[in-house]
Amino acid sequence: MSHFVRELLGWVLAAAGLGLIAYVVVLAANRMVLEALAISFPASVVFRVGMGFVRMTVAARIVDAAKQNAAP
Repeated sequence: MSHFVRELLGWVLAAAGLGLIAYVVVLAANRMVLEALAISFPASVVFRVGMGFVRMTVAARIVDAAKQNAAP
């Protein structure tokens, strides 16, 4: 999987996670506490997975740059 696709997937998952967290806030504001609690854990998991993909991509780019700059 190329770096671009992996990073794009990470940002899409992070945005989806933030959208779910915003939905949790809306549910909590409307006093739907049980529904908000039910969605809060999956929302945080989706966000963390997205950030994990982004972090993995940045680390892979650093390794690739180090390999290119390494002396033969």
